[in-house]
Amino acid sequence: MTEHDQNIRELIPLAYEELRRVARSRVAQCRPGGTLSPTDLVNEVLLRLLKYTGQQYNGADHLVRVAAEAMHNVLIDRARRRMAAKRGGRRQRIDFDDELPIAAPADDMLIFHEACEAIRTRSEPHFELLLLRIYAGLSTEEIATQRGQSTRTVERQWRSIKALLCESLGRRSAAPA
Repeated sequence: MTEHDQNIRELIPLAYEELRRVARSRVAQCRPGGTLSPTDLVNEVLLRLLKYTGQQYNGADHLVRVAAEAMHNVLIDRARRRMAAKRGGRRQRIDFDDELPIAAPADDMLIFHEACEAIRTRSEPHFELLLLRIYAGLSTEEIATQRGQSTRTVERQWRSIKALLCESLGRRSAAPA
């Protein structure tokens, strides 16, 4: 067994319930009638993470952060397959939900992904904050603690991220389909 295998196998039991909570929250945002359960999502993410043999995790929090991005990628892959032209897919506008910082229904996942990638291009730390907030469902305080920042700094960064998303999604929805 490699060092990576031992590392992740020790952390999975510690992070599994948190990953299921995150997955439940994420799957609940997807359209009703979907075939992906929170358990399926967590299992698919863990299988992907087990394939990355070079990755070492510095505790359960680090595994959850990496898994949040992997969940994002799994859901994007599924949305791409579902939205493929041969399946009659089409794109729609994304609306913000005040209860969650941002909610992207499954049908809008590709547009949301493009907006996220625009943020990633501008700032990898902002992209990580976006993943922690949306996919991991962490609060401002939890993110501040994990990143060793003040809550004011995280709140300021979050406002900036939301503005960038609004700008990116606004331009996307204004473009002809």
